[in-house]
Amino acid sequence: MSRVRRRAARIWVMAGCFAIGAITSAAAVEPICAPDRTRPGEVKIDDLAGFAPAFPTDSAVPMAGVFKLTLKPSTEVRFLVGSSRAYGEDDGYGGVVTFPMLVAGRYHVRLSQPAAVELVQNYRQLPLLPQGDVDIDDGALVLQVRAAATTDIVISISTPPPCRPGS
Repeated sequence: MSRVRRRAARIWVMAGCFAIGAITSAAAVEPICAPDRTRPGEVKIDDLAGFAPAFPTDSAVPMAGVFKLTLKPSTEVRFLVGSSRAYGEDDGYGGVVTFPMLVAGRYHVRLSQPAAVELVQNYRQLPLLPQGDVDIDDGALVLQVRAAATTDIVISISTPPPCRPGS
């Protein structure tokens, strides 16, 4: 076998191995996420720990992410109810924050402490799906927190990690 033919044969073998590897990796199935939304072997990072920018209630937050909301007694907070606003009941601390423009999609909402959360878009309350997910349309979103035990709460609103449908 000549030198040129051996070299050509090696190139074809390497190309074949590369193609088989590409096909195998493309056909690999994404692992199903665990209840805490991590994949097997993945290190979970707590995005609610550490520094977060603070906003007072009735503020506009420029974008989705992690932030601290400074709450007031619920009786001093005007919550969005339908197309009007009403003061809350005496059930702890509460607050309202507005996202002026979010892109449509599914978002994941997490709170640093137990509290009731409502998401309102176009004057209608959006249903929270299992594990704190919510589907929103393009536009403004109002996030309302009620019945919190303390005056500060850290909120994370972000796109959820990709998981296989039905997980």
